[in-house]
Amino acid sequence: MGLTALEWLALPDDEREKRQGELSPHECFLLRTTYEYMPKGPEHYPNGPLKRPEPTPEELEKCRHDEFEVFKKFGTIPKEATYEEWIKRGRPLTWDGKGWA
Repeated sequence: MGLTALEWLALPDDEREKRQGELSPHECFLLRTTYEYMPKGPEHYPNGPLKRPEPTPEELEKCRHDEFEVFKKFGTIPKEATYEEWIKRGRPLTWDGKGWA
């Protein structure tokens, strides 16, 4: 795995310049958006680079349930659809009237 945006932020100025090519396009995107206003340089990260927390299985399951309820609320999937059926079919985004699209 290459250099992450959070690791890059914790590098000294000259090191950041040298290693910017190691960032993936996604990590560059995170630097331009999510981490845009975070300070740069090791003086701001005395304990080393920050780490992105990995979601727990319970958090992922809750997120999927919330997503399912939003799709039902806005009518992209029918109200009578069940969560289990939706998961079994691969979490499709829409219902075309005859079946899952």
